[in-house]
Amino acid sequence: REVVIELSDQNKLDAQVIADVCASFQYTVTEVVKNRLEYAIDVAKKMLPDIETLVVAGGVAANQCIKNSLKELCVQHDLKLAVPT
Repeated sequence: REVVIELSDQNKLDAQVIADVCASFQYTVTEVVKNRLEYAIDVAKKMLPDIETLVVAGGVAANQCIKNSLKELCVQHDLKLAVPT
């Protein structure tokens, strides 16, 4: 992270490299959120088998990439996804 910031501050990164770094970061965060929620869903379904809805709010819910990934996750686990509009 620090190297990217330093190179960016020195104008040594072009727009495509910055976009690629941002996309990679977003992908990684999306995968971490998805994996943690998948584990949480599995635990919740063991405790509450009738669970029907995953509720997500805040910055996570505002990110379209994360939201799309969570929609897919909910389909896989037969859940509805509730997010603010």
